[in-house]
Order: sequence, then structure tokens, then C-alpha cells
Amino acid sequence: MARDAEKTRQKILEAATKEFSQKGISGARVDNIAAEAGCNKAMLYLYYGNKTQLFKAVFDNMVGSLVNAVPFNVDNLPEYAGQLFDYYQEHPETLRLNTWRRMEKDTAEMVSPLEAKSMKNKVECIKKSQEEKKLPNFLSAEDLLLLVIKISTIGSDDSPEGNMPLRPRKDIRKLVVDTVRRLILNSNETSD
Repeated sequence: MARDAEKTRQKILEAATKEFSQKGISGARVDNIAAEAGCNKAMLYLYYGNKTQLFKAVFDNMVGSLVNAVPFNVDNLPEYAGQLFDYYQEHPETLRLNTWRRMEKDTAEMVSPLEAKSMKNKVECIKKSQEEKKLPNFLSAEDLLLLVIKISTIGSDDSPEGNMPLRPRKDIRKLVVDTVRRLILNSNETSD
């Protein structure tokens, strides 16, 4: 019985990820999610409560997948940005879900404990590297992390650059990695 419950929960998460990434929180329909998952709405509500709680579960699942797939490497932020870029290309629903979250809900209310812990750990690693003069300190650790993350989204379907004339993915990835490398190297020369 427990195995079936877990399988049903996973099917609901997969169906909800698809529905939320396409239609947002407000536009998503619980009926569609239940039908796609092959269960009834009562089961969905039993496992996840209401639609907002289901979105939180989807978002937490997405954050966990991203954190596990792309380990943070403070010693090689350019490659970390490249790996984020790769992940976003392979999982476009990630950026879409985040965009819907920002547009429709109070983002602070929707921050998962895993997301908060992950960001806090990354910021602490960057601060330590800045103190050791391995990373530039002309930006706060938070700002440097945000820039690295934002640069990694260049060329995604959900970024303004996604509508630019197509460039080979490898060229855009190279742009991401080189830009973060230049940000770190060039600023290190002038940060003292």
C-alpha cells in the first residue's frame, strides 16, 4: 500500500509540474492534474492539501532536483554557471515555475526551507572565498551569487534572449562560462 501511495504522489507531482509550468498557479486546474496523474481530486487533496500547497510541493521537488543535479562549486563559479545553464536547458520547467511563483505569489511566502538553506550555504561559501581573496569583494556575496545564477539563464526559452536568433547551445554555454570567468578575474585585479 505504501508503495502505491508513493507512486501516486510522484504521478501527481509530475502532472502538477507540467500543469503549473504551462499555466501558472492561477491557471492550473486540479481536475487536469488529477486526470493526468490517473487519480481523483480527493486523492490529490489528501496528499497535498490545496492547490497552493501542491505548488509548494512541486517547487520544493524542483529545488531538490536542481540542488542534487548541480552541486555548488565555489572554487569554479564559471563551470557552476555552465552546469546551471545545462540544467535549465534540459529542464525548462524550472525557470517557468520560478517565473510563475514570482508573478503570482509573495515569493517570501513561497520560499522552501531547502531553497533557503541552499542559498544561505552558497552565500557563506562565497563570503569565505572573498575573505580568502579567492573571489572578488566589490560585490556582496549575495549579489555575486545572484549574478552567476542570472547569467546562467541567458538564452533560455523564458528569458528575453530566448527570442533572439538561434545560436548553438554550446556557443551560449561558452558565453555564460566566459562571462562569469571574466567577472571574477577582471574584478579580482581591481578589487583591492
